[in-house]
Amino acid sequence: MVGARHEEHALTARDAEPGYPATSPWDMGDVVKAMAFSLMVITVGAFALLAAAKFLQLKGVPTALLRVSITVGQAVLQNLAFVVSVWLCGLRKYRVGINSLGLRPFRIGMGCGSAAIAFIVALGFNVSYSIVVMVSTGRQVQATPILPLFGGGLTGLALALVVGSLLVPLVEETFFRGFIFPGLARRFGITAGMILSAGLFGAAHLNLDTFIPLSFFGLVLTLLYSVTGSIYPGIILHSVNNSFALLVAYLIETGFAPSP
Repeated sequence: MVGARHEEHALTARDAEPGYPATSPWDMGDVVKAMAFSLMVITVGAFALLAAAKFLQLKGVPTALLRVSITVGQAVLQNLAFVVSVWLCGLRKYRVGINSLGLRPFRIGMGCGSAAIAFIVALGFNVSYSIVVMVSTGRQVQATPILPLFGGGLTGLALALVVGSLLVPLVEETFFRGFIFPGLARRFGITAGMILSAGLFGAAHLNLDTFIPLSFFGLVLTLLYSVTGSIYPGIILHSVNNSFALLVAYLIETGFAPSP
């Protein structure tokens, strides 16, 4: 009994130190339940938002305003579903803290340096992949246009940055790297867990053209988590990546940068 308590204390102490992956008690069954719950909430919520938008459109609300409202509503709903599913299937079920999700301290120099290298690697892969697709198929990789969904212009850019560069990175890293990855790794091993969670991350964006580069980005984020023992560097990288993409899209939209 004393030995067990000592082992538990040692594990807790190790988990409190930056540089070690968090120990998470949930398994693949919890991951499946969380994904099913999230999918159900997102699907039902999407139909509810569309029905509400149709009703408001009949009442004379401008279509442009409704489009932006639906975009923001879906983003908030999706991220809320992820957070609630993690709480229900992970934190609440096993009575553990957020450190088990990788929301833990990290070594600033190592974490930020690794994130910077990861950004360059991910950007290089995206450029290389786009070139290969262009040369082999004669067409461009079609990313989902985000800014028009937020209304365009500076106001749309600001709203997109709040959602895409602040809310989304925090929640997606918590869900995919902090929750999904450890659950899959417990069942299939670290390497397979990395690949599977990265594939789920790519598939969740519902764009076949960007599935491979987004899955690669998910893999880079998972490796970053494994190296630093914290998802905070991944949140930073995810935020920088999304901000970069949105700013480039805005410059192209306004004519300050050439369209690819």
